[in-house]
Amino acid sequence: HPVGTRAFGALVYANLANASVMQFDEIRAGDIVTLRNAKFEGKHSGPMHQKYKQDLGAGHVAIVAEWDGTRKKVRAWEQGREKAKVRMESFRLGDLKSGEVRVWRVVGREWVGWEGEA
Repeated sequence: HPVGTRAFGALVYANLANASVMQFDEIRAGDIVTLRNAKFEGKHSGPMHQKYKQDLGAGHVAIVAEWDGTRKKVRAWEQGREKAKVRMESFRLGDLKSGEVRVWRVVGREWVGWEGEA
């Protein structure tokens, strides 16, 4: 469960509409991605270079499956945006136009200093 209303562990990456980007560690599979009011806009790679727009709601959470650091692209498992099924989706963090994207690493209770509590 998240700590409070927004934190899911140790902050690995934070992107606020590409105006402020902080990366504390390499994004890895198993990390948690949270997207708040995120709007992506860019072009797909490939021969046609089609434009795309992606608008995510107020609070969206996904699990990282893989990270491409050179293209700043996260492939993640998500559920419930359109249907109840789990599916793979990709997000190009460089195409973020507004909103925020944060990546969290799940850590043990001892990392926070809660080892004595149940």
